[in-house]
Amino acid sequence: MSILSAPKNGHSLNSISSSGNSAEHYKIVETAKTASLHRLESIIWKYSMFIYLFSSTDISEFEDRVEEIRDAVIKGHAALSKEDLKNLSQVIIKLDLFRLQAIVRLLAPLLESKFYSQDAALMIRILLKHAEAEVRYAALESISFALGEVPIAEELLAEAKNLLKNEESTFVREYLESL
Repeated sequence: MSILSAPKNGHSLNSISSSGNSAEHYKIVETAKTASLHRLESIIWKYSMFIYLFSSTDISEFEDRVEEIRDAVIKGHAALSKEDLKNLSQVIIKLDLFRLQAIVRLLAPLLESKFYSQDAALMIRILLKHAEAEVRYAALESISFALGEVPIAEELLAEAKNLLKNEESTFVREYLESL
């Protein structure tokens, strides 16, 4: 008869038990612990995403983090809390051009999400009024990504056409007309 020791707690499992093979039982217990840990990590990750996102001063790391969040949202995960979105909408206008363009790439999938669409629409409305033409263009790209997918994108496009009807930037005006 062999004995299997669980490395962390020192408990031993006999190879014959009422629950079956002890190696299998140990694997099940470890898998359950891992799943529980991942669940807790996702909760922590979700509620501190804003801090995680802005804790880096390096623009390439910031862009990587935005892409990580974007991928999670596309996969259907609740990667941002309402508090994260509230904080993001408060600082979005204060970000430099590079960070703004990275954030705008995140807004398109947020706009398609039922959970995030209203918050994303609010931020897109803010960015459509931005002084930099590149930011307004990127906001239009976010809208175009969701056109035909969600009704709020159509509403945003109508607002953008009204708001940018006297747009001075040629490339923004031409892109808006193409939508």
